[in-house]
Amino acid sequence: MNGFKEILLSFTIAFASLMWLARINEELKTRQRFQPAPEPAAVSGYSDDPEMKLPPPTRPAGQKPVVVALIDTGCDINHPDLRSNIWVNAGETGLDEDGNPKASNGIDDDGNGFVDDVHGWNFVTDSPELMDEHGHGTHIAGIVGAANGFAPQVSLMILKYFDEGNNGGQNLRYTVEAIRYATRMGANIINYSGGGILRSSEEEAALAEAAAHGILVVAAAGNEGMNSDFFHFYPANYNLPNILSVTAVDQDGRLMDSSNFGRATVDLAPGAQHLFNPA
Repeated sequence: MNGFKEILLSFTIAFASLMWLARINEELKTRQRFQPAPEPAAVSGYSDDPEMKLPPPTRPAGQKPVVVALIDTGCDINHPDLRSNIWVNAGETGLDEDGNPKASNGIDDDGNGFVDDVHGWNFVTDSPELMDEHGHGTHIAGIVGAANGFAPQVSLMILKYFDEGNNGGQNLRYTVEAIRYATRMGANIINYSGGGILRSSEEEAALAEAAAHGILVVAAAGNEGMNSDFFHFYPANYNLPNILSVTAVDQDGRLMDSSNFGRATVDLAPGAQHLFNPA
């Protein structure tokens, strides 16, 4: 069966994949899930698909890194192809007045309300522990900012919002908190591979604040295979100037069956066999 089209009829789906569903309390009026990651087509390197017309990856000398906040399932920040591109919060580095490393002294050294948030924050556990038990976030990190990937000049701010044990309302709340953190901490771009079919005024307000700070938000169009002009998917469908909605095409440039489409979906990205995460 076409599971994506059938489950769209229910407002109680929290997470959808080809393998399983997780449901939320319908009273919460929200649904959160993320894009299923395609199987990696290679263990390292990057796609040289001529249809994408991307230049070879370079790291221009002296260029300030672009800070991309990844709101996802966490990340393996020690992966050899990622660790050099993980964002560092300067306010939590160096030594404190007692000679202890700020990164692990248990003190909010920069006064932003988060203790030892050197590389980002885990909003699920309210801690700086960013390890990705799911794998989706590390996969996306490899696409966005692997050292040998498309954009080696990227600095990845890791913001963990998703936990399979949480309901959709909790995941949405953590998403909003992550958006606000990214805005406060100076991200240039927010990448969010999740979303839901019901609108959230709080999420929309947080994204509007990001827009006021000039932050681009790259949002997933959704995987229901539906016309998003009629079946809205948020945050991709918020009417905000900073949202770039991305859907997926196959290796021949055709829209994938599971991909949402519509006037709000203006950009295409290879979603099968072309983009891959570090091994």
